[in-house]
Amino acid sequence: MGQVRGVYGSQWQWVEAIEPLGFSGQRELSDEDKAVLRELVPVDANSLPEDWAVLPPDPYFFGKAVARAMRIALIADEIGDADSCNKAIARATSWLAPWLDGTNPDYLVYDEEWKGVVSSRGLTDPGADFGQGRYNDHHFHYGYFIYAAATLAKLCPEWLTDERREAIDLLARDYCNPSTSDCGDDEHFPFMRCFDFYEGHSLASGLFAFGDSRNQESTSEAINAYYAAFLYALATERPTIARFVRAVLQLEARSSRFYWHLGDLSSDIYPEIFARGRAVVGIL
Repeated sequence: MGQVRGVYGSQWQWVEAIEPLGFSGQRELSDEDKAVLRELVPVDANSLPEDWAVLPPDPYFFGKAVARAMRIALIADEIGDADSCNKAIARATSWLAPWLDGTNPDYLVYDEEWKGVVSSRGLTDPGADFGQGRYNDHHFHYGYFIYAAATLAKLCPEWLTDERREAIDLLARDYCNPSTSDCGDDEHFPFMRCFDFYEGHSLASGLFAFGDSRNQESTSEAINAYYAAFLYALATERPTIARFVRAVLQLEARSSRFYWHLGDLSSDIYPEIFARGRAVVGIL
């Protein structure tokens, strides 16, 4: 990663430029874009299956499916397509129900030893669900759930009952918990399980060593995880948490550009022969 540079001091202040952020894009859609989307969005909404049992049974691929449904709902709402929005919401809420009440086959459980939410298959099989039961990729997996919940909280606030909010909070606290046990704030989950403030980014590996060390191979999903947590805090009116997660998200994005996206590099940490192809680093 280049030469180590020592910096001496008793304290450091971290200043991060925060980019504009919300549920929709930074620029308003043009009339032409909306016209195109009004043709495409109903097709996507109608493709969402009614039966949750045909969806992937594991938390990762199910999470992607339900996040996609709510992304369709959000776009439909932005372009004024109420029918597609309502259809996508109906699909997402019915799909989430068995996951939240624990009646799906690969149900989620709380692990008292390592203090986290894991899949039941992952708990008994180390290789199942990408090692989810050994705490691999938790921010990837649950980030999709939290994105769906955040969008539901925005578009359909009556869905987020106290009971459902409590269940969704558990998934958010599993990977993005801003409270620390030594302060007595949260004894059930560790502080920011996946994020390393020294490294400046998340790590995908869980309890056991990988050949690629404490790697992260999907910066886009890491960014999505904290973006989702930010939106969820925003939608559930928790501004202090939202500000904290937004700063974490900004640092995750900056580290992704610095270490992984060579086309964005503004440093000399990689040799020119490696960086000149403007490639993207894989597992780092």
